[in-house]
Amino acid sequence: MWSIPSARRFFRRGSLAWAPYSALPTTSNDPDSATSSPRGSISSSVLELGGGPKTFWQGPLAPILGFLFLGVFILVNLDNIPLAWSNFFVREGWFAGKACEQVVLTFNATAATYGLFKTLLAQPGARGVAIDETKILLAKAPLPPPRPLLQPLQHRLPYHIINQYFENGTLPDEVPEISPIDIVYAWVNSTSIEFSGLVKERWEGEDLGRLNGEKRWRDNGELRGAVHSVVHAFKKDLRKVHIMSGDYPIDVVDTVGTDQWSMGQIPAWLDWSKVSKETNGGPALQWHFHREIFRLPREGSAIRGWSDDFVQGERDLSAMNDDEKEQEWQDLALPTFNSFAIETMLGSVAGCDENLSVFIHDLIHLKLTCSIYSNDDMFFLKDFTASDYHHPIFGNVIRSGFSNHLLAKPDFPESMISHDGEWGSLRHSSLLLHNRFNSPPQPYPDHIPKAMSIPLLDEANIIWSEDVALSGTRGFRISKRGNGDVAVVPLVQWLRMERWREAFLWTWIVGKMGGIDGVWAEEEKEELKRILGIYGTSDKVVVSRRERKTKDQMPKTLKKVGWNQPKQTWIAFSSFDGHVSSNPQKPADTCQFTLSNCLPAAFLTSTDTHSANDIFKHMAFAKRECGDCLITALVSASGESGLHAILPKEDAVYQLPEGAGNGIWDTTEPVLPLTKTWEEASFGLDDVVRIGSDVWPGEEEEESGTSVNLRKWCLKLLTRYNYAMGQYTSS
Repeated sequence: MWSIPSARRFFRRGSLAWAPYSALPTTSNDPDSATSSPRGSISSSVLELGGGPKTFWQGPLAPILGFLFLGVFILVNLDNIPLAWSNFFVREGWFAGKACEQVVLTFNATAATYGLFKTLLAQPGARGVAIDETKILLAKAPLPPPRPLLQPLQHRLPYHIINQYFENGTLPDEVPEISPIDIVYAWVNSTSIEFSGLVKERWEGEDLGRLNGEKRWRDNGELRGAVHSVVHAFKKDLRKVHIMSGDYPIDVVDTVGTDQWSMGQIPAWLDWSKVSKETNGGPALQWHFHREIFRLPREGSAIRGWSDDFVQGERDLSAMNDDEKEQEWQDLALPTFNSFAIETMLGSVAGCDENLSVFIHDLIHLKLTCSIYSNDDMFFLKDFTASDYHHPIFGNVIRSGFSNHLLAKPDFPESMISHDGEWGSLRHSSLLLHNRFNSPPQPYPDHIPKAMSIPLLDEANIIWSEDVALSGTRGFRISKRGNGDVAVVPLVQWLRMERWREAFLWTWIVGKMGGIDGVWAEEEKEELKRILGIYGTSDKVVVSRRERKTKDQMPKTLKKVGWNQPKQTWIAFSSFDGHVSSNPQKPADTCQFTLSNCLPAAFLTSTDTHSANDIFKHMAFAKRECGDCLITALVSASGESGLHAILPKEDAVYQLPEGAGNGIWDTTEPVLPLTKTWEEASFGLDDVVRIGSDVWPGEEEEESGTSVNLRKWCLKLLTRYNYAMGQYTSS
């Protein structure tokens, strides 16, 4: 904790919030101590351009005077508060360490401009040089190799911890520390002349009629306050801040060459020379321009999502390699003014932590008619911990106000392809999910900071690669191109819930019951009777939900091992209690399992064997109500905590067929089929289990030939998708 005197030094000139950037000491709580150093925080120098005289407005009375004048401005400018706010603070230097000079450059062979190019050319390792306080000159370089997809999780807890928790809901005394989180913002400076010109050019190029909505693109300087607030709210639980912004091509007519440069947007308060400086193992603030993140997913060296329709003009398709195809797609996609298109590229943000990132979406003012979607004024006003967004045991926390009266239906009429709000993209995404899982309408995603997962983004970009690639070329939400926008942020959260349900049922039906032979015989049928409580000849079986202690025990469990509790989130549901119902706060006490609907004819009375793959697909997808009721029964059979009833035996080993390899995306990460529909997928052991996919972090791969331990494999699969539903208070 900081005292007021020691914290005051971090209240920077020209800032609106406490900014204890360097107040995270490694060995001392005194910021003035020689042993203190920044850790997991943004260096104060990054957020100030530096220099400039200290004006009356920047003195000790600045906070009081600022809020006093803000109140006056609000009273006299009720019709135009955002503009008044912006003009006042920019004019008085509150959003910059020195006065902001608007510099408009004509990119020709003038001496000043040419000097910038020579400066950049003389620094082979430099990323860019500042044109002025809001623009960076970037050399157009070949795209770097794309990040490999479906890589093993780095933050998965050790096997013995996970196995114990699934067995009985307890943890050992010694556990690893919780990793800090990353946060990602998308931002744009819509006041620049270049931005306005490119918006008009693309709008006319897509033939969208009369240009409107300019006032919705205004930047009022919220980003700086947002970054201040998140650094203060999370403190040492914050690892990095990532910011995505646009970069636009420019024409340079001189001896340097043409079409080799682009101009990146940065806020006026940012000191670009400090952004890439490393502090304690890595830069705490990373900047990402659109040309760096707009990438197509690759399977090995082959791109996915490509369509010949992306080619502009006359090109010999047979002579184009994959790099040239990706460049052609990128040229069609950029510049973009569509927040949904930008969000689909979140998985390409380099250096972002895999499973511990929080995404503040829609910090870009686009043409919106729904006022509740304007989220560029999100601030963290209370103290948070990493557990508020990624629980160390429960997994990613899907924070929700449980407004389930608003549902995104899985149907997408053609009239919504050019929808300028959010419902077109939500219904399109719900339809994509429905085609894969036969899922019901999805709950409306609250407009708050959301926990995201790079591994789940990878899966979405593989399963729906064609849809994501096509939606990425839509320059505006009302574009006519393609099949509509994809709302990838809620799609990934919905995908996590469906993947958990799928993995849960697969683990018991195929992994445990089907086992090595992949069939259900007499022994498996008897186990089903026991789990469901079938003792008579009735066609309908009523299954009761058992009271569980998963949530109630967790605070005590976290305290015992020294993990931080969530500070601003109340856990309403954990996936360790099954699959989330339509009302997580008050799930139904019973469900009905109808034998004639859920099982093949004469399933329990005949001696016929049945494929575990077929039983799984029937109950998981074709008849979802059967799978949901079976989940309730399996959770109840596991007792008050844990999920031991669904797991294969610890010594259950599957021998892969001779010649089997890694197959699926060359990964050792357990993943069920990545197909667009469940009908085309095969879920047998031969189809999904791969060599080495049962090896856990910290373990050495045993010389076991082609055998795989099924319990280890299933637990790796389940811990990829486990989650919690969290309730919160927000305004």
